[in-house]
Amino acid sequence: MLDTNVEHDIDFGEIARKICEQLHDQAAQDVLLLSVGEILDYTDYFIICHSLSGPHLKALARFLDNLTSELKIRVIHTDGIRGFRWIIFDMGALIVHLFSQEAREFYGLERLWSDAPRQTYSLSKGDLRPD
Repeated sequence: MLDTNVEHDIDFGEIARKICEQLHDQAAQDVLLLSVGEILDYTDYFIICHSLSGPHLKALARFLDNLTSELKIRVIHTDGIRGFRWIIFDMGALIVHLFSQEAREFYGLERLWSDAPRQTYSLSKGDLRPD
């Protein structure tokens, strides 16, 4: 996999956990981290979450854009799919999927990659834990 962030010697597992925590703090719903590196050849991690409103989804995208800049992580590509119902941030080894609730249910990425090891953000404990 070609990763433009390699020269920075970045631990994307740690970055993924930080992003999950920050998205949760911004009221993203059902934050899920999938370790897909053993299944896919183009990335190592997916973060999947959703928002309950269009304006909040856009705010999450702006927040994530600022967060990646702050963390000095190069975003290779972003795309807003279907009128801000699904927004993707591709960082090479990490891809973040921000969904509307309806789009998340419709596309079902969790079901598609059900074989991948996963961690969910625990509201009660405030940390990621394996499912």
